[in-house]
Amino acid sequence: MNTSVDLCQNPTAQTTTHIYEQTGKKVAELINANQAEEIIWTKGSTESINFITQGYFRARLQPNDEIIVSEIEHHANLIPWLIMAEQTGAQVVKWPL
Repeated sequence: MNTSVDLCQNPTAQTTTHIYEQTGKKVAELINANQAEEIIWTKGSTESINFITQGYFRARLQPNDEIIVSEIEHHANLIPWLIMAEQTGAQVVKWPL
């Protein structure tokens, strides 16, 4: 199915919306969320990491706080934390494995 969710009234879009909503309920049950609306869907882990760093940690990190990452961190996870450190004054600490 190639259609938008929650945006159209055509039968295919309605079916897609129903499947999307049912999937949200099943995932909520799987991860013990109270409701499907507590789940944020993203296109992938890189987008998720950026949402977490900018949406949650930006307001909480203080100068000299430490952001701990492994020394073999994937670029997609490391760069958002380096940017966050620059924005907040926190320090990125790479732990050896």
